[in-house]
Amino acid sequence: MTEAHALAAAFAAMARLDEYTRHFRNPEIARAWFARSETLAVMQASEGELLQEATLCHLLIDDLYELSTLKQRLAPCIHSAILRSIAGPASDEDPLDWIAAIWGESERSNRHRDVGAAQWRHEASINEILAPIRSALTTPTPEVVAECVRQIWVGRAFDGRGKRMALLLAPFLIQRAFKAPLVQCGLARALARDADRTNEAVVDAESWLLHFYAAVEESASRSYEALNTLARVKADLAALLPRERETSRSGPTIELFLQRPIQTAQDIAGAIGSSDFGARLIIDKLIKAGVITPLDGSRQNRSYICRKAMAA
Repeated sequence: MTEAHALAAAFAAMARLDEYTRHFRNPEIARAWFARSETLAVMQASEGELLQEATLCHLLIDDLYELSTLKQRLAPCIHSAILRSIAGPASDEDPLDWIAAIWGESERSNRHRDVGAAQWRHEASINEILAPIRSALTTPTPEVVAECVRQIWVGRAFDGRGKRMALLLAPFLIQRAFKAPLVQCGLARALARDADRTNEAVVDAESWLLHFYAAVEESASRSYEALNTLARVKADLAALLPRERETSRSGPTIELFLQRPIQTAQDIAGAIGSSDFGARLIIDKLIKAGVITPLDGSRQNRSYICRKAMAA
């Protein structure tokens, strides 16, 4: 495939995803799915950690989840950094401060670092790659963004974790490059699928451009299919509740599990604005309907899982 054909295919995939996203009824569910999915992909691509989604969900509840390893405890930090990235800089925020904040979020699990020295290193890292970052922010064409991602990836900035930082910034930069402001699309999974080919392409600007466009097309297509699946899963879960059992808070509770497939009883009560007793009544109905399954924990704050939401 030529570079022109690859770019056209990437634009087409992004345009289709952007149009579907505009009409997707639950953007918060889509955003939560993307953040979880991209966190798992970044953990594999940049940290070499094949993390299970159930473990990630537990870590999002408690970042010191007792069954996790030290490396796995990086995952909620990556998750926070991805949410920060797709939100973009605030209207009054210096983009370079925003980039430093993303990096700081991703490093939050390193509880023993010298905060002052780390902040200085972050600022030095940004200055080291200032030119490509400024170019990507001021002239966000696909070619400029692709080269910015490449230079961050291969550079020595960010304490030698340029690959991670490139993947964290990619969702926002892709939005701007392909003029799709509502799209949430990352590169980690597509680039990790053939790591050897990615490692070969990233060292050469011309080879990288074609590889980058192909990864954007693949990622946008996967996100489009995922949104379709999420819509079907939500309808299927709602259909499991007979009309006579359905309450006004059953729907919001199902949406809560679609945003994070593992929830605690306290999380549910707080999110739907219910008492602990009221939350337990809804939980019992969802269990009987086969929507969720109880996991560990005491009766007062047991965890529950919606496996159908994880399949999405």
